[in-house]
Amino acid sequence: MSQAWILDIGCTLPVAIGSRELLQLISAPQPYTVPLAPAYCQHVVAWQDRLLAVMDLSQRLTASAQSFTENSLLAVVAFQSLLTHQVEVAAIMLTQPPHKVEVSNQDALPADQDTAWGNLAISGFTWQQKPIAILDLGRVFAPMIGAQPLRQIQQPPIPSALAA
Repeated sequence: MSQAWILDIGCTLPVAIGSRELLQLISAPQPYTVPLAPAYCQHVVAWQDRLLAVMDLSQRLTASAQSFTENSLLAVVAFQSLLTHQVEVAAIMLTQPPHKVEVSNQDALPADQDTAWGNLAISGFTWQQKPIAILDLGRVFAPMIGAQPLRQIQQPPIPSALAA
């Protein structure tokens, strides 16, 4: 038997992550807006001396955005970056606390039955007669195709007329 956390992200598509990927829950977070970021990842929060990207998966997948309130809840998650292969930390917006479930091989879903999540799910299982997608957090938080990671973005050169 394996364990997973089922996350309520505010839409009808249930998701889960591995039991060791959830590090902490943050209630009533103080978000900071990131200008020009995609709408589904437009905020960061401070956590243990670092800023974490906050993903609104509901908005990313269904265009139904969540807003930050005094009742907001974030799941701080750890994953291996597809770009650097290092362990990274980020946050996912939740509508209620996650719950841990036991999953067996009999609960596994064939890969082709998990089409709603596209390439963001690594696998899936059935729980209480519902299909649950297991997120691949490395893919969920991967830079978009064509985007540069922050550490590679350089300041544009100052035009010579303004440099003087």
